[in-house]
Amino acid sequence: MRGGRGSRSDGSVRRAVESRYWREQDARVVLDELGASGLGMQAFCRRYGVGRERVRYWQRRLAARAGVTEAPVFLPVRVVTPRIAVADESIEIVVRGERTVRVRPGFDRALLLRVLEVLEC
Repeated sequence: MRGGRGSRSDGSVRRAVESRYWREQDARVVLDELGASGLGMQAFCRRYGVGRERVRYWQRRLAARAGVTEAPVFLPVRVVTPRIAVADESIEIVVRGERTVRVRPGFDRALLLRVLEVLEC
């Protein structure tokens, strides 16, 4: 393994990372280690000498096979007009600078989450 030591004594992470072509099993070993490492993607890839796009490709591929969409990503929020909202006012959420979702008081939280997931794809 280039640039660091794995946390697994059996060397499976090292073999997977250093492999030129990943099989599904190799990708799962690397992704499991990413999750267990507590590192962010960039730090993990730097430590193990593996490309971020390779890891992201396998995250998407395995998630698609399992019928799972990517985990939500938190993005920075900028308050355009700072003020205190009145209880009966709606709010607007701009998704990726392209689409606006208006949410009225009493909205269904689960429905809003599903809508935002769809718009993030």
